[in-house]
Amino acid sequence: MKKLLIYIFLSLICTCCTLSASQEQSLNKNLGLYLQALEKKSILVQVSMYHPEFVHYIKDKGTAYFKEVFSANENEIDLLFLDPKIVKIETKDDKIHVLYKVRKEFLIEGENRVEELEFVAISEDDGENWYFVNYKMYLNKNICKKVPRLIK
Repeated sequence: MKKLLIYIFLSLICTCCTLSASQEQSLNKNLGLYLQALEKKSILVQVSMYHPEFVHYIKDKGTAYFKEVFSANENEIDLLFLDPKIVKIETKDDKIHVLYKVRKEFLIEGENRVEELEFVAISEDDGENWYFVNYKMYLNKNICKKVPRLIK
């Protein structure tokens, strides 16, 4: 719970003024839950928070691809996702897309590692509900063509 509050606090600091207070609150709550699911390697929670169109695409590609996208590396221990930073916010009508960068820290084979993770938070109902998708997958316009890409 303490980590969740830290995520929310850090995200609030980084959130631009283009979101209303209720949109920020909803996004921060969902962001904290999503980062917690990544840390705990909770596949079911991650899938439930991933954008449904992308989940359908991933499922259609088969079990091996599904595992590749959602299965955590079991060799990564003490996994932490820190310092979520908003890179860009784009809106159109009731759609909001927020590009995040997050620092991923973990131990693997006794060695400390730090990587950067990029993902997009997507709301299609003016910030009431939020879904997430990996930024590389988001950028691939050949998949999930129903989902407009507001961030270029």
